[in-house]
Parts: sequence; structure tokens; C-alpha cells
Amino acid sequence: MKDINDKFEYDVAFSFLQQDERLAYEVNDLIQERFKTFIYSEQQKELAGTDGEKTFNEVFGEKSRIVIIFYRADWGKTSWTRIEETAIRNRAHSEGYDFTTFVQLEQNSSMPKWLPKTRIYYDFKRWGVKGLAPVIEAKVQEAGGKTKPDTLEDQVARHKRKLLNEKERIQFIDSNEGYTKAKIEFNKLYNILEKKLNELEDPQIDLHFEYEKQSEKRFIIHSEGYGLHFTWEYKFSNSLTDSGLYIDLFQKTRANTKAFLESYLYGQVKEDAIKREQLNFDIYPSTKQLGWSNKNNDNEFYTSEEIAIKWLTIFFERVSKAQ
Repeated sequence: MKDINDKFEYDVAFSFLQQDERLAYEVNDLIQERFKTFIYSEQQKELAGTDGEKTFNEVFGEKSRIVIIFYRADWGKTSWTRIEETAIRNRAHSEGYDFTTFVQLEQNSSMPKWLPKTRIYYDFKRWGVKGLAPVIEAKVQEAGGKTKPDTLEDQVARHKRKLLNEKERIQFIDSNEGYTKAKIEFNKLYNILEKKLNELEDPQIDLHFEYEKQSEKRFIIHSEGYGLHFTWEYKFSNSLTDSGLYIDLFQKTRANTKAFLESYLYGQVKEDAIKREQLNFDIYPSTKQLGWSNKNNDNEFYTSEEIAIKWLTIFFERVSKAQ
């Protein structure tokens, strides 16, 4: 008699939006020695030339013992997550939703309306990456999968991956290629900010933003007496040593004359900022995603879009109150 375990090619399949790819990799890194996992970007070579829709339907609808969904409001609305959602719902029609675990990434996002209200979801903000690994292990066991302890060899393998990734990361950042990519990424940040500001402006309620890009190093936004400045500082033309992205929010006062603003732009009065963040250009090792890390904690990694949304939200809170 055939063992039921044999019908599953993967123990765990991850479904996620592109912006959460690095999160899926973090969780996958904790369990990949013990379970057979599926992450699309990791399987690209293997899947090249196949019918993507058919493959995804099989992986999420038949071949994976359990499915972990990193859920945001936009999940199920992109081309690939829409296919994954359909496969999951079709499978649930005959099996129920016990094979799924929804990981809520946005506190204000409601779970899908079609998901039974009795389903418990994983609160990522509260429990984080490390808390999810044992939940996955328990779900695999419940679904009839075999587990094995986290051995010394597993821990050494993870540590080795971490060291090799960090070595590659440092080599990239200190290279001429890294410097060139940093300039491109700052320009990408500028384009994201410009697009978002144009989307937010509304003449009907007199909501208007003045913004300007000054050379390749500075982008400034002003509205309702507040200023938001993004400054990319670097000392060398072929290295990122002593470079950084500085984001400053300040309120204009009577003392904020034109001379004040000009001196501000040249870094002479940055201590007058209401709120400030200092970032380094960085690359996320496992996914090779470009972005920015906190100068004081390089474990805090953000894409340019995440930085833009975060600071425009802070800025708009001030502007809306002033209006």
C-alpha cells in the first residue's frame, strides 16, 4: 500500500508578494535542512520552460503538504498570487483549509472574505520569523509529514550560509559596481517619491506638494510649512565608504529664511530636524534585492518603496494637521 507521504513533492510551499520575498527566504533558511520547501525564485532554473500556471496549480493545489501565505491586502491580485489563490481555494473546496497558514503582515488588513472566520492566522508582528518556524514544523507533523531535530550540522550549515552571504555583501558594497548601483537606487527612490506625490495631490482640497531634485544627491519636498529632505552623501567616486542616505523632517519657522534652507541643504543645521533617519545603501544577501539598511542596525533592511511610503506617511501626518 502506498504511503500517503509519497504524494507530496514538497513539505512546505511559500506564497508571497514580491516585496516579501526576503521574508520568505528568512523563514525558509530556518527549516530547509529539515523539510523540502518551495520558493518560486529558488526553483526558477528547474521550472524554466514549463507552463507557469500549470506548475503553480500543481504545487499549491496538490504537491505541497502545507502552504504558508504571507498575506497583505494585495495578495491574490497580482498575476502569480492570483493563480496561487485559485489553486489554494480549489484544493480547500475538497480538503478544507487545514493545509494553509495565513501570516498577517499588515495589522490593518482583514483576512480574505472567503477564508472561514474560524481560521486562526499567525500574527507576524507579535511573533516574528523565529516564532513561525516551530508553527510550520507542527503543521507539517499534523499533515502527516516527518520531522527531524535541528542538528549541529544544520546549525553549522546555516551559519556557513550567513558568513558567505555577508562576505559577498561586503565585497559588493565596497566595489565600483556597488557605488554605481547606489546612485541608480537613489534615482529610483526619487522616481517613487515623485510618482507618489503626484498621486496624493488633490486641487479640490488644496493639497499640494512642492518638490525638487537637486543634482543627483538631493530631493526636497515642502508643504504646509514642513520640509522633507532626502540627501545622498558620498565622499568617493568609486566606493561607498563614509556614504549614507539622510532623511530629515523639519518645520519651517520665522528663522527658516532662504539662507537657513540653503545652509540646511549643505548639512550645516541638520540638528534642527524634527525627525531624522540615517541609512546605508545595501543588498539583501539571499535575494540580491537592493535597498537601504539602518546605519546603526544593518538587520533593518528596507526597499526604496518601503522608505518612500514610511516617510511620506510621517510627512503627510504633519501636513494634514497643519492644513
